[in-house]
Amino acid sequence: NTDYMIASPKNVANAAYSQTVQLDFNHILSRLNITVKKGPKLAAIAATYPDDAKLNIVDIEVRDMISKGTFDEKGATVGNTAAAATYGRWTRTTDKVTYNACVADASDVTETPIYVLQSLIIPQPAAYQAINRDGSSDETAPYIYIEYQIGTSTSTASAETYKAYINLAAAFGKSTGEVAFNEGWQNTLNLTIDVDAIEFDPQVYKWDNGDSKDFPIE
Repeated sequence: NTDYMIASPKNVANAAYSQTVQLDFNHILSRLNITVKKGPKLAAIAATYPDDAKLNIVDIEVRDMISKGTFDEKGATVGNTAAAATYGRWTRTTDKVTYNACVADASDVTETPIYVLQSLIIPQPAAYQAINRDGSSDETAPYIYIEYQIGTSTSTASAETYKAYINLAAAFGKSTGEVAFNEGWQNTLNLTIDVDAIEFDPQVYKWDNGDSKDFPIE
């Protein structure tokens, strides 16, 4: 997590040699931020049943990100502004890394977002891939693993545990293509965990008549 930077070119006139010269440094890495908060439905339940609607984040991992690469300052054009930057000056290896979120303070998540991950990463594309939420897919693109509990935080036995696997580009709203992690960019993913009620529509059927018989017992 070393923040590598390079200075922008600076032409200094002879008349300015005795003055302080301002140098502007630019990030050449990208950054991924993740926040998490409780959704409105779960918050509404918590207002009446606080123990039953506690949200505890057990684990969040960003898996299969490229971990190594080389940078060529004279490589592909990245534009004149950070907004026009790309990941083109980086040549990436096939080495992978898993970024682990810090969930120590996420044992009772509220409606206020909290940061669980802020990590510098090698600039790279993260491709969209349709995967199964239960983890049964063969993931080839970066993806998120999340594990959380809903229920009282004082007893893990009384809390239900949920797990999900989500393609990273899909989490950023992509259904094709990729999400770009460019030089000097920070991409922020805000996770909202909520619940859907299971609604029942009970129907009571009338009794039908079977055999009826008088039987004397003497």
